[in-house]
Amino acid sequence: MNAAKPLIAMLIAVIFFPSAVIAGDGSGGGEAAGFQKIPLPSGLSKDTQFIIYYIDKRFELMHREIDKRFEMMHREMDKRFELITRTMDKRFEQVDKRFEQVDKRFDEVNKKFEMIINLMMAIVGAFAAIVAVTIGFAIWDRRTMTRPFEDKVRKIQQDTDKLNRLMDALRKLARHDPKLAEVLRSFSLL
Repeated sequence: MNAAKPLIAMLIAVIFFPSAVIAGDGSGGGEAAGFQKIPLPSGLSKDTQFIIYYIDKRFELMHREIDKRFEMMHREMDKRFELITRTMDKRFEQVDKRFEQVDKRFDEVNKKFEMIINLMMAIVGAFAAIVAVTIGFAIWDRRTMTRPFEDKVRKIQQDTDKLNRLMDALRKLARHDPKLAEVLRSFSLL
């Protein structure tokens, strides 16, 4: 029974405190791929030593299998991250291409706006020119049309002045001549 106590203590230590048993850098070099053998107490039977040896081998195999699994998981995660990185790069490239297309469209729209603005300026300029020409023509036409009327009005005014003077002269004569006074009264001029 005394020989079983150290074995049980060792099993408990290996099971519950594996960090006390594991040593090394985990690179697979050295004894049992990172495991360090614990010195066995003296006086153990061959069966107990065989069980301990068998347990050590099992732990070595488990450690190697766990290392392989972690390596596989690490490789798979690297592949997944590479795949994710590639897909993200492709998406970013697609987004960049879309932004370039949007920039080109904005440039095209800006060019069209410039063309429309230039066209509207030309239309406004043409309209202003038409209005200016129309106003100029109206002023010119008014002046050319009113000159003959002004000449006629001046002539009529001169004739009216002459008639007024003639009437004044006839009224003066009608004071001395009764026949002339009677003729002027018949036409309501006196």
